Amino acid sequence: MIQKIEINFPEPVDFPKGFEVKLIELVSTICKQYEKEYPNRVMWPAGNGFKAILDEPNEPTFDDSIYCIDVAEREKH
Repeated sequence: MIQKIEINFPEPVDFPKGFEVKLIELVSTICKQYEKEYPNRVMWPAGNGFKAILDEPNEPTFDDSIYCIDVAEREKH
């Protein structure tokens, strides 16, 4: 079972127009499959953007070379 997808480009790249939307749609497809397998649970893409670097007690900074999608999961109500 997969818990993380990681893609490392050898050089910086730009996303083509609309790529982020397509990527979120793909992640949503995985979430829907999870929900079919676990009908008492829900899962969804909860946030996306540049990766947050948390260095407490300081304010978070963001690594603008890493695009990140966070997925949330909980019991279905």
